[in-house]
Amino acid sequence: MRHLLLPLVLLLSVGSGPALTADSGAADACAANLNPSARSVYDAALPSMKPGANLRSVLTHVVMSKVMSGDLTRHTARPRAEEASGCLELMQ
Repeated sequence: MRHLLLPLVLLLSVGSGPALTADSGAADACAANLNPSARSVYDAALPSMKPGANLRSVLTHVVMSKVMSGDLTRHTARPRAEEASGCLELMQ
């Protein structure tokens, strides 16, 4: 049983590699091209973007909060979240 443990640990560490190599530089460069509303969504969601985070859940929480506070309208919330998601995906 012990001889199976090392290959399993190595396999799991290799499998989690992409989540650990998120490209924050590319995400920030992408965000620099966003309009101000989408950039505010990106900035608010960024702290929650950890490996394994559900992007849709994070954006839903951020956008609902911004709509309730009046920072975004219901009409513009989805397009701004979609714009920000393109950059936030680079963090995963």
